[in-house]
Amino acid sequence: MLYDRRLRPQAVYLDGKVHLVCNGGGKGGEDPSFRTAPMATTYDSETRSYSRTVTLGERSKDHHYGPVIWAEDSGYLHVLSGCHRTPGTHLISKKSGSIGESLDDWREGAQIGKSISYPTVYNLSLIHI
Repeated sequence: MLYDRRLRPQAVYLDGKVHLVCNGGGKGGEDPSFRTAPMATTYDSETRSYSRTVTLGERSKDHHYGPVIWAEDSGYLHVLSGCHRTPGTHLISKKSGSIGESLDDWREGAQIGKSISYPTVYNLSLIHI
């Protein structure tokens, strides 16, 4: 899967762990339009290992559906995916600071907008106006 600047894999650092999301599960070869799905994994900097990969949605051929991730101050992770002139799917981790083991470890969050394309998350506390 090739990503342009807007659709690259996303990550958030929280309590010594890097939580990553991307469209994954594709295959190499002659069919570059093979369906991919939003997926998450966690890198633990202390153990220098990755967690199990968790699939967070249905497969799609639309590369615009790449997920974005952010964290609340309380540590709950949010993932928004499936956005291309749609509201997309907003998921919130059920356990603070964890992607869990499966989609069952996430709950559906509030709809963010009626039509979203190329969602991007910024840490506004770092922006000085």
